[in-house]
Amino acid sequence: MADTDTVTAKTLPPEVMTHVLSFLDARGLSLAGCCCRQWHEAATDQHLWRNLCVLRGWNFQKATTSLERTDWKSLYVSRHLWWRGEVSAKELDAAGECILDVVTDSNKLLMTTQCDGPIKVSWWDMTTLLRTTSFTLPWDNDRMTPVISLDADVAVYVDNVLGITCWSLETDQLLFKETPCTKRITAVAIRGHLIATFTLDNGIKIRSISTGLVLSNFNMDFPSTEPYLFGLRRSPLPYVSCIEISCDGRHVIGLSDENDCHCVRQSSSDDWSVCDSFKLELHKEVPSWYEQEYKKKVRRRLSSHISNIPGSRGIYSCKDHTWLCADGDVDVHLSGPSRVSIMRENKILRSVDIERSCRHLAVDTSSGSIVTFESNCFHFTILKFQ
Repeated sequence: MADTDTVTAKTLPPEVMTHVLSFLDARGLSLAGCCCRQWHEAATDQHLWRNLCVLRGWNFQKATTSLERTDWKSLYVSRHLWWRGEVSAKELDAAGECILDVVTDSNKLLMTTQCDGPIKVSWWDMTTLLRTTSFTLPWDNDRMTPVISLDADVAVYVDNVLGITCWSLETDQLLFKETPCTKRITAVAIRGHLIATFTLDNGIKIRSISTGLVLSNFNMDFPSTEPYLFGLRRSPLPYVSCIEISCDGRHVIGLSDENDCHCVRQSSSDDWSVCDSFKLELHKEVPSWYEQEYKKKVRRRLSSHISNIPGSRGIYSCKDHTWLCADGDVDVHLSGPSRVSIMRENKILRSVDIERSCRHLAVDTSSGSIVTFESNCFHFTILKFQ
Protein backbone atom coordinates (compact mmCIF):
# COMPACT_ATOMS: atom_id res chain seq x y z
CA MET A 1 0.00 0.00 0.00
CA ALA A 2 1.35 3.44 -0.89
CA ASP A 3 2.18 5.93 1.80
CA THR A 4 -0.60 8.18 0.58
CA ASP A 5 -3.12 5.41 1.28
CA THR A 6 -1.93 4.70 4.83
CA VAL A 7 -4.67 5.30 7.38
CA THR A 8 -3.55 6.87 10.68
CA ALA A 9 -5.31 8.47 13.58
CA LYS A 10 -4.67 11.89 12.05
CA THR A 11 -6.27 10.95 8.73
CA LEU A 12 -9.37 9.29 10.20
CA PRO A 13 -12.60 11.24 9.63
CA PRO A 14 -14.00 12.79 12.86
CA GLU A 15 -17.13 10.63 12.80
CA VAL A 16 -15.02 7.46 12.51
CA MET A 17 -12.78 8.55 15.39
CA THR A 18 -15.86 9.25 17.52
CA HIS A 19 -17.25 5.80 16.76
CA VAL A 20 -13.97 4.12 17.75
CA LEU A 21 -13.79 6.04 21.02
CA SER A 22 -17.40 5.15 21.84
CA PHE A 23 -16.17 1.66 22.89
CA LEU A 24 -14.04 3.14 25.73
CA ASP A 25 -15.10 3.79 29.29
CA ALA A 26 -14.61 7.08 31.12
CA ARG A 27 -11.04 6.28 32.15
CA GLY A 28 -10.13 5.23 28.61
CA LEU A 29 -11.59 8.42 27.16
CA SER A 30 -9.63 10.54 29.63
CA LEU A 31 -6.38 8.75 28.76
CA ALA A 32 -7.05 8.98 25.02
CA GLY A 33 -7.57 12.70 25.35
CA CYS A 34 -4.00 13.07 26.66
CA CYS A 35 -2.36 11.72 23.48
CA CYS A 36 -2.54 14.72 21.19
CA ARG A 37 -4.70 17.70 20.32
CA GLN A 38 -6.75 15.79 17.75
CA TRP A 39 -7.46 12.94 20.15
CA HIS A 40 -8.35 15.43 22.87
CA GLU A 41 -10.95 17.10 20.67
CA ALA A 42 -12.42 13.71 19.74
CA ALA A 43 -12.40 12.38 23.34
CA THR A 44 -14.30 15.42 24.63
CA ASP A 45 -17.18 14.94 22.20
CA GLN A 46 -20.39 15.66 24.10
CA HIS A 47 -22.23 12.67 22.61
CA LEU A 48 -19.62 10.25 24.02
CA TRP A 49 -19.96 11.54 27.57
CA ARG A 50 -23.73 11.78 27.28
CA ASN A 51 -23.85 8.06 26.39
CA LEU A 52 -21.70 7.27 29.44
CA CYS A 53 -24.16 9.16 31.65
CA VAL A 54 -27.07 7.19 30.21
CA LEU A 55 -25.22 3.87 30.67
CA ARG A 56 -24.70 4.73 34.34
CA GLY A 57 -28.42 5.36 34.73
CA TRP A 58 -27.95 9.11 35.07
CA ASN A 59 -30.75 10.02 32.72
CA PHE A 60 -29.99 13.70 32.17
CA GLN A 61 -32.68 14.93 29.81
CA LYS A 62 -31.53 18.07 28.00
CA ALA A 63 -33.22 19.93 25.22
CA THR A 64 -31.90 19.04 21.77
CA THR A 65 -31.12 22.68 21.10
CA SER A 66 -28.88 22.86 24.17
CA LEU A 67 -26.98 19.62 23.57
CA GLU A 68 -23.88 21.38 22.24
CA ARG A 69 -23.97 23.85 25.14
CA THR A 70 -24.14 21.11 27.76
CA ASP A 71 -20.85 19.97 29.24
CA TRP A 72 -21.66 16.28 29.63
CA LYS A 73 -18.13 15.46 30.73
CA SER A 74 -18.44 17.83 33.69
CA LEU A 75 -21.80 16.31 34.57
CA TYR A 76 -20.32 12.81 34.47
CA VAL A 77 -17.33 13.82 36.58
CA SER A 78 -19.50 15.58 39.17
CA ARG A 79 -21.67 12.47 39.62
CA HIS A 80 -18.67 10.17 39.74
CA LEU A 81 -17.12 12.37 42.44
CA TRP A 82 -20.30 12.07 44.49
CA TRP A 83 -19.53 8.37 44.90
CA ARG A 84 -15.72 8.30 45.18
CA GLY A 85 -14.33 11.82 45.23
CA GLU A 86 -12.80 13.53 48.22
CA VAL A 87 -15.14 16.02 49.81
CA SER A 88 -14.16 19.41 51.20
CA ALA A 89 -16.50 21.39 53.44
CA LYS A 90 -16.17 25.17 53.52
CA GLU A 91 -18.14 27.07 56.12
CA LEU A 92 -18.98 30.67 55.23
CA ASP A 93 -20.47 33.58 57.12
CA ALA A 94 -23.36 35.54 55.64
CA ALA A 95 -21.86 38.80 56.99
CA GLY A 96 -23.74 38.53 60.27
CA GLU A 97 -27.13 38.26 58.56
CA CYS A 98 -29.77 35.59 59.16
CA ILE A 99 -30.18 33.29 56.15
CA LEU A 100 -33.73 32.90 54.87
CA ASP A 101 -33.31 30.89 51.67
CA VAL A 102 -30.61 29.67 49.26
CA VAL A 103 -30.69 28.39 45.67
CA THR A 104 -27.71 27.48 43.48
CA ASP A 105 -27.00 26.67 39.84
CA SER A 106 -24.03 26.85 37.41
CA ASN A 107 -21.54 27.72 40.18
CA LYS A 108 -23.68 30.67 41.29
CA LEU A 109 -25.57 31.07 44.54
CA LEU A 110 -28.60 33.26 45.21
CA MET A 111 -29.38 34.03 48.84
CA THR A 112 -31.89 36.05 50.85
CA THR A 113 -30.89 37.29 54.30
CA GLN A 114 -32.30 39.57 56.98
CA CYS A 115 -30.73 41.63 59.72
CA ASP A 116 -32.71 43.93 62.04
CA GLY A 117 -35.51 44.50 59.57
CA PRO A 118 -34.61 44.88 55.88
CA ILE A 119 -34.29 41.83 53.66
CA LYS A 120 -31.22 41.59 51.42
CA VAL A 121 -30.84 39.66 48.15
CA SER A 122 -27.26 38.73 47.22
CA TRP A 123 -25.32 36.64 44.70
CA TRP A 124 -22.23 34.56 45.46
CA ASP A 125 -19.59 33.08 43.18
CA MET A 126 -19.18 29.39 44.07
CA THR A 127 -15.66 29.32 42.59
CA THR A 128 -14.21 32.22 44.58
CA LEU A 129 -16.69 31.83 47.48
CA LEU A 130 -17.17 35.60 47.48
CA ARG A 131 -20.30 37.74 47.45
CA THR A 132 -20.44 39.61 44.13
CA THR A 133 -23.66 41.65 44.26
CA SER A 134 -26.21 42.51 46.92
CA PHE A 135 -29.00 45.01 47.46
CA THR A 136 -31.55 45.69 50.18
CA LEU A 137 -35.29 45.53 49.65
CA PRO A 138 -37.49 48.36 50.99
CA TRP A 139 -38.42 47.72 54.60
CA ASP A 140 -41.97 46.65 55.45
CA ASN A 141 -43.13 45.14 58.74
CA ASP A 142 -45.64 42.95 56.92
CA ARG A 143 -43.13 41.71 54.38
CA MET A 144 -43.05 37.96 53.80
CA THR A 145 -39.92 36.01 52.93
CA PRO A 146 -39.21 36.44 49.18
CA VAL A 147 -39.44 33.39 46.96
CA ILE A 148 -36.33 33.00 44.79
CA SER A 149 -35.17 30.92 41.84
CA LEU A 150 -32.02 30.74 39.71
CA ASP A 151 -31.30 29.35 36.25
CA ALA A 152 -27.83 29.86 34.74
CA ASP A 153 -27.39 33.67 34.51
CA VAL A 154 -30.97 34.70 35.30
CA ALA A 155 -32.34 35.21 38.82
CA VAL A 156 -35.86 36.00 39.95
CA TYR A 157 -37.28 36.90 43.35
CA VAL A 158 -40.93 37.38 44.26
CA ASP A 159 -41.93 39.70 47.07
CA ASN A 160 -45.38 40.58 48.41
CA VAL A 161 -44.51 44.29 48.21
CA LEU A 162 -42.34 44.62 45.09
CA GLY A 163 -43.98 41.85 43.07
CA ILE A 164 -41.88 39.87 40.57
CA THR A 165 -38.38 41.05 39.76
CA CYS A 166 -36.22 39.33 37.14
CA TRP A 167 -32.50 40.15 36.99
CA SER A 168 -29.67 39.16 34.63
CA LEU A 169 -26.50 38.15 36.49
CA GLU A 170 -24.45 38.24 33.28
CA THR A 171 -25.22 41.86 32.34
CA ASP A 172 -26.22 43.00 35.86
CA GLN A 173 -29.38 44.52 34.42
CA LEU A 174 -33.07 44.41 35.29
CA LEU A 175 -35.01 42.30 32.77
CA PHE A 176 -38.50 43.13 33.95
CA LYS A 177 -40.42 44.06 37.06
CA GLU A 178 -44.10 43.49 37.81
CA THR A 179 -46.34 45.29 40.27
CA PRO A 180 -47.29 43.47 43.49
CA CYS A 181 -49.51 40.43 43.03
CA THR A 182 -52.97 40.19 44.58
CA LYS A 183 -52.32 36.59 45.70
CA ARG A 184 -49.33 35.40 47.67
CA ILE A 185 -46.84 33.47 45.52
CA THR A 186 -45.43 30.40 47.29
CA ALA A 187 -43.13 29.00 44.58
CA VAL A 188 -41.33 30.23 41.47
CA ALA A 189 -39.22 28.51 38.81
CA ILE A 190 -37.16 29.66 35.80
CA ARG A 191 -36.43 27.58 32.74
CA GLY A 192 -35.02 29.03 29.55
CA HIS A 193 -37.01 32.17 28.70
CA LEU A 194 -39.99 31.34 30.94
CA ILE A 195 -40.98 31.99 34.56
CA ALA A 196 -43.63 29.92 36.37
CA THR A 197 -45.25 31.14 39.60
CA PHE A 198 -47.67 29.39 41.96
CA THR A 199 -50.11 31.24 44.23
CA LEU A 200 -52.03 30.20 47.34
CA ASP A 201 -55.26 29.86 45.34
CA ASN A 202 -53.61 27.02 43.32
CA GLY A 203 -53.14 29.25 40.31
CA ILE A 204 -50.12 28.89 38.02
CA LYS A 205 -48.97 31.60 35.64
CA ILE A 206 -46.26 31.25 33.02
CA ARG A 207 -44.60 34.49 31.98
CA SER A 208 -42.01 35.50 29.41
CA ILE A 209 -38.72 36.73 30.87
CA SER A 210 -38.11 39.24 28.08
CA THR A 211 -41.52 40.93 28.23
CA GLY A 212 -43.12 39.79 31.50
CA LEU A 213 -46.36 38.97 29.66
CA VAL A 214 -48.52 36.10 30.94
CA LEU A 215 -48.45 33.31 28.33
CA SER A 216 -50.52 30.72 30.22
CA ASN A 217 -52.80 30.76 33.25
CA PHE A 218 -54.39 27.70 34.86
CA ASN A 219 -55.19 26.04 38.21
CA MET A 220 -53.56 23.01 39.82
CA ASP A 221 -55.93 21.70 42.49
CA PHE A 222 -54.28 20.07 45.49
CA PRO A 223 -56.52 18.00 47.78
CA SER A 224 -56.82 18.76 51.46
CA THR A 225 -54.89 16.51 53.83
CA GLU A 226 -57.19 17.22 56.80
CA PRO A 227 -60.97 16.62 57.00
CA TYR A 228 -63.55 19.28 57.75
CA LEU A 229 -64.55 19.74 61.38
CA PHE A 230 -67.91 21.49 62.02
CA GLY A 231 -67.64 23.21 58.67
CA LEU A 232 -64.10 24.45 59.34
CA ARG A 233 -60.87 23.04 58.01
CA ARG A 234 -58.53 21.90 60.77
CA SER A 235 -55.47 22.91 58.77
CA PRO A 236 -54.96 25.02 55.62
CA LEU A 237 -54.66 23.50 52.20
CA PRO A 238 -51.18 22.27 51.40
CA TYR A 239 -49.40 24.86 49.31
CA VAL A 240 -46.88 24.23 46.57
CA SER A 241 -43.37 24.77 47.88
CA CYS A 242 -41.49 23.74 44.73
CA ILE A 243 -42.34 23.67 41.04
CA GLU A 244 -40.46 22.70 37.89
CA ILE A 245 -41.22 23.81 34.34
CA SER A 246 -40.00 22.62 30.95
CA CYS A 247 -38.23 24.86 28.46
CA ASP A 248 -41.27 24.95 26.16
CA GLY A 249 -43.61 25.67 29.09
CA ARG A 250 -45.86 22.66 28.35
CA HIS A 251 -44.94 20.49 31.37
CA VAL A 252 -45.17 21.57 35.01
CA ILE A 253 -44.53 19.54 38.18
CA GLY A 254 -45.71 20.86 41.53
CA LEU A 255 -44.76 19.46 44.94
CA SER A 256 -46.61 20.68 48.02
CA ASP A 257 -45.31 20.99 51.56
CA GLU A 258 -47.14 17.71 52.33
CA ASN A 259 -45.47 15.90 49.38
CA ASP A 260 -48.61 15.93 47.22
CA CYS A 261 -47.29 15.77 43.66
CA HIS A 262 -49.24 16.91 40.59
CA CYS A 263 -47.96 16.74 37.03
CA VAL A 264 -49.77 18.80 34.39
CA ARG A 265 -49.16 19.29 30.71
CA GLN A 266 -50.49 21.44 27.92
CA SER A 267 -52.09 19.85 24.87
CA SER A 268 -51.89 21.11 21.32
CA SER A 269 -55.17 22.97 21.83
CA ASP A 270 -53.60 24.99 24.68
CA ASP A 271 -55.74 23.20 27.27
CA TRP A 272 -54.06 22.13 30.53
CA SER A 273 -54.81 18.78 32.14
CA VAL A 274 -53.45 16.78 35.09
CA CYS A 275 -51.57 13.78 33.70
CA ASP A 276 -50.65 12.30 37.09
CA SER A 277 -51.22 12.90 40.80
CA PHE A 278 -49.85 10.94 43.75
CA LYS A 279 -48.46 11.12 47.28
CA LEU A 280 -44.68 10.98 47.53
CA GLU A 281 -43.25 9.03 50.48
CA LEU A 282 -39.51 9.31 51.09
CA HIS A 283 -36.96 7.90 53.54
CA LYS A 284 -39.28 6.78 56.29
CA GLU A 285 -38.62 3.77 58.44
CA VAL A 286 -41.25 1.23 57.46
CA PRO A 287 -41.18 -2.43 58.51
CA SER A 288 -43.20 -3.77 55.60
CA TRP A 289 -41.43 -4.97 52.47
CA TYR A 290 -44.49 -3.98 50.46
CA GLU A 291 -44.29 -0.38 51.71
CA GLN A 292 -40.61 -0.22 50.81
CA GLU A 293 -41.31 -1.40 47.28
CA TYR A 294 -44.18 1.06 47.04
CA LYS A 295 -41.86 3.93 47.93
CA LYS A 296 -39.43 2.85 45.22
CA LYS A 297 -42.24 2.63 42.70
CA VAL A 298 -43.52 6.11 43.53
CA ARG A 299 -40.00 7.54 43.37
CA ARG A 300 -39.49 6.04 39.90
CA ARG A 301 -42.87 7.45 38.94
CA LEU A 302 -41.69 10.95 39.80
CA SER A 303 -38.39 10.35 37.99
CA SER A 304 -40.26 9.47 34.80
CA HIS A 305 -42.11 12.79 34.95
CA ILE A 306 -38.97 14.78 35.69
CA SER A 307 -37.27 13.11 32.72
CA ASN A 308 -40.04 14.51 30.50
CA ILE A 309 -38.89 18.02 31.36
CA PRO A 310 -35.81 18.80 29.25
CA GLY A 311 -33.13 20.58 31.24
CA SER A 312 -34.62 19.70 34.62
CA ARG A 313 -32.24 19.59 37.57
CA GLY A 314 -34.71 18.04 39.98
CA ILE A 315 -37.19 19.07 42.63
CA TYR A 316 -36.88 19.70 46.37
CA SER A 317 -39.06 18.15 49.07
CA CYS A 318 -39.26 20.51 52.05
CA LYS A 319 -41.03 17.91 54.18
CA ASP A 320 -38.27 15.29 53.89
CA HIS A 321 -35.35 17.70 53.33
CA THR A 322 -34.46 15.83 50.14
CA TRP A 323 -33.31 17.00 46.74
CA LEU A 324 -34.74 14.64 44.12
CA CYS A 325 -32.26 14.80 41.25
CA ALA A 326 -33.34 14.39 37.64
CA ASP A 327 -30.70 11.74 36.95
CA GLY A 328 -32.41 8.45 37.69
CA ASP A 329 -33.34 7.76 41.30
CA VAL A 330 -30.50 9.68 42.94
CA ASP A 331 -31.42 11.73 46.02
CA VAL A 332 -29.44 14.12 48.21
CA HIS A 333 -30.92 13.72 51.67
CA LEU A 334 -30.37 15.27 55.09
CA SER A 335 -30.31 12.01 57.04
CA GLY A 336 -29.36 13.72 60.31
CA PRO A 337 -28.93 17.16 61.86
CA SER A 338 -25.39 17.35 60.49
CA ARG A 339 -25.21 14.57 57.89
CA VAL A 340 -25.72 14.71 54.11
CA SER A 341 -26.38 11.38 52.35
CA ILE A 342 -26.30 10.45 48.67
CA MET A 343 -29.04 7.87 48.17
CA ARG A 344 -30.42 5.68 45.42
CA GLU A 345 -33.62 3.66 45.80
CA ASN A 346 -33.63 4.41 49.55
CA LYS A 347 -30.14 2.98 49.96
CA ILE A 348 -27.37 5.21 51.29
CA LEU A 349 -24.42 5.18 48.90
CA ARG A 350 -22.36 7.73 50.76
CA SER A 351 -22.68 10.02 53.79
CA VAL A 352 -20.79 13.19 54.65
CA ASP A 353 -20.74 14.68 58.15
CA ILE A 354 -20.51 18.44 58.60
CA GLU A 355 -19.73 20.46 61.71
CA ARG A 356 -22.87 22.59 61.90
CA SER A 357 -26.41 21.31 62.09
CA CYS A 358 -28.66 22.08 59.13
CA ARG A 359 -32.26 21.57 58.04
CA HIS A 360 -32.17 22.74 54.43
CA LEU A 361 -30.02 22.10 51.38
CA ALA A 362 -29.56 23.26 47.79
CA VAL A 363 -27.86 21.27 45.03
CA ASP A 364 -25.96 22.56 42.00
CA THR A 365 -26.33 19.60 39.65
CA SER A 366 -23.99 21.12 37.04
CA SER A 367 -20.95 21.18 39.36
CA GLY A 368 -22.09 18.65 41.98
CA SER A 369 -21.76 21.16 44.83
CA ILE A 370 -24.13 20.91 47.80
CA VAL A 371 -25.05 23.85 50.04
CA THR A 372 -26.46 23.23 53.53
CA PHE A 373 -27.88 25.87 55.83
CA GLU A 374 -30.16 26.46 58.78
CA SER A 375 -32.90 29.06 58.57
CA ASN A 376 -32.33 32.19 60.67
CA CYS A 377 -28.67 31.33 61.19
CA PHE A 378 -25.58 33.25 60.08
CA HIS A 379 -23.54 30.43 58.53
CA PHE A 380 -23.85 28.06 55.59
CA THR A 381 -21.65 25.22 54.36
CA ILE A 382 -20.58 24.40 50.80
CA LEU A 383 -19.62 20.79 50.05
CA LYS A 384 -17.38 20.29 47.02
CA PHE A 385 -16.34 16.89 45.68
CA GLN A 386 -12.90 16.58 44.06
